[in-house]
Amino acid sequence: TRAAKIVTDLPTFARQRPLRRTELDLVALVQGVLQASGDRLGQWAVEIPDNLPAVHADQDQIRQVILNLLTNGEHAMRGTGGRGVVRARVDGPAVVLEVLDSGPGIPPDVMARIFEPFFTTKPAGEGPGLGLSLSHGIIRAHGGDIRAENRPGGGARLWFELPRHPGRGAR
Repeated sequence: TRAAKIVTDLPTFARQRPLRRTELDLVALVQGVLQASGDRLGQWAVEIPDNLPAVHADQDQIRQVILNLLTNGEHAMRGTGGRGVVRARVDGPAVVLEVLDSGPGIPPDVMARIFEPFFTTKPAGEGPGLGLSLSHGIIRAHGGDIRAENRPGGGARLWFELPRHPGRGAR
């Protein structure tokens, strides 16, 4: 199963599939990922304004990024009873989506490597270490940026920004 997952993820990692950019509603995408995952991703509060502008992005690829960020957040909060937050806002010509977990944070030596392919802190069999690396590649291919930092008081904040859709401003 692990080998099959790695093979399935490799074309995305290698960016062999061309981007299919459309006008994309991040609110609906986040809600869809959370609903499809049920309780598997833990507890997340969604703080996204209703009038958030659409982004110009590939729906399948951005869904994968959101799923990767939420999965990592869930892993960090596992067993703590913690609750995460998903936020979004406009920042000039970009829309920013933040995933904040209430886990222990990311040690500095790990922080320096989290976007490296095949780097993982998870036990064997729980993931090949491609999630954040894939997410980094996807966001950069969209002309955006993805970053991470520790939150004061505990937990981690991972966020990405994407260009707004050039057409309509708000959904």
